[in-house]
Order: sequence, then structure tokens, then C-alpha cells
Amino acid sequence: MQDKSANFLSLFASSSTLICCALPSLFVVIGAGASFANLITIFPFLIVLSHLLDLPVIVFLAITVRRHSKEWIKQFQFIIDQYPEIMEVHRLTGDGADYQLKIVCSSIEDYDKLQQELIEKIEFNSMSSHVSLLELKSTTALPISS
Repeated sequence: MQDKSANFLSLFASSSTLICCALPSLFVVIGAGASFANLITIFPFLIVLSHLLDLPVIVFLAITVRRHSKEWIKQFQFIIDQYPEIMEVHRLTGDGADYQLKIVCSSIEDYDKLQQELIEKIEFNSMSSHVSLLELKSTTALPISS
């Protein structure tokens, strides 16, 4: 009897992974992200399921700024240090963004609250959020040869 219970739980966990992670990624890869958005509208329990599984939301927030003064950077550093959800911040070269923030929240609602606070506190030109659908690689190992 315990084997059947374990098998059932294993299947449920696999189905949850399929529903919450693999399917959204697959839809985006094949260019059917809008179809997945319609699925969420039709089956809103998918969002509830992701909350029950306590899946983190990883967002990359790109910011462009008007000023690049020492005062602005000092104030920006002070602001980002106040939020443990902001895991990484990078100043970038090239077009599109001056700063890239990696933010990890427990829900999209929590991210929205955090972003609204940042909008109030940071002097910026534009912000653009990009939600991670699938993490393909994550390492802290440095590529140092021996």
C-alpha cells in the first residue's frame, strides 16, 4: 500500500513540475506564449498550484537612468541595499539598459509590490521587467584553470 502512495505522490510531483515549469517554457520556445496566457485565463488553478508549491519568481529588472552622477550612484546603492530580494545588480555597457537587477520573490504579487517601491524611490528613465521561465544554468564556480 505504501508503494502505491509513493508512486501516486511521485506522479503528482512530476505533474506539478510539468504544469508549473515545463509547459510554460515549451509554449514560449515554440512561439505560443499567448496560448499559454489563455490557458492561465481558462485554468487559473495553475497560478494557485505554483503558490502552493512555493515556487520562487525570478525577475531581471533592466533600468535606464538620466543621470550618472556619483550622488545618483550613492543613492541607488543605498536603495538596493535595503532589499534582500535584490540578489545581484550589474552596471552594463551597450544599449537597452544601464543597470540589470536580479530579483527573487516568493510570488509575482510580491515582486509587483517591490517594483512599485523602487519606482517611488529611484530616479530613472525607464524600467523593464523580464520574468525567468526556466533557469538553464546557475553556478558560482569561477572559470579558473589550475
